[in-house]
Amino acid sequence: MTSGVKWNEDYSDPNSDVARVGLSVIEPGVNPVVSYMRRLPREAAPGSKFVYKTGETDLAGILLSNAIGQPISQYLSEKIWKPYGMEQDGVCVEDIAGHERGGCCISMTLRDYGRFGLFTLDLGKAEGRDVLPAGWMQDATSPHVENPPYGYFWWLIPGGYEAEGIFGQTVSIFPSDHLVVVINSAWSGAWVDEIDKIRMQYLQAIRAAAR
Repeated sequence: MTSGVKWNEDYSDPNSDVARVGLSVIEPGVNPVVSYMRRLPREAAPGSKFVYKTGETDLAGILLSNAIGQPISQYLSEKIWKPYGMEQDGVCVEDIAGHERGGCCISMTLRDYGRFGLFTLDLGKAEGRDVLPAGWMQDATSPHVENPPYGYFWWLIPGGYEAEGIFGQTVSIFPSDHLVVVINSAWSGAWVDEIDKIRMQYLQAIRAAAR
């Protein structure tokens, strides 16, 4: 998120980058997300400015899919879903080319979100086997960006880390408490600071009660 690429993540703007990426074929034979992203201008030197960009996580998903030679969902099913005992299928949104989005919109049940959180608490193990390399979760949840505190696609919060979706969807993990808190919501906006402050107070109250 510090590439320096100019990007608009305004979810209320139908002409924003986040609303347009992956929805039109710009170059035949080239993934539409790749086509869109590689045409964006630069606004800052790499590493100098944090701007959350869904498109960059989409690119990470494309890179993963190309590296493994199969759809992300199939890989996820083989590596995590089946061995970790998820109850229900997950649902992935695709771009216009039929490629699963890495930066957006995977849906699963509340309890399976919780199981995914437990998978990270187990440091990437499923059925006692390492799915992730040793030390990966610790590295991914360390502050690689200071402002805001951010790791490798994880937001860092007091006592832990979390995955955040718009309109109040969160999976919060607190390793020292061995605690996962999953919240599904329908906020009035994509991100509401006043509601998030209350959410953070709620999380800390749960931590205190669980000790």
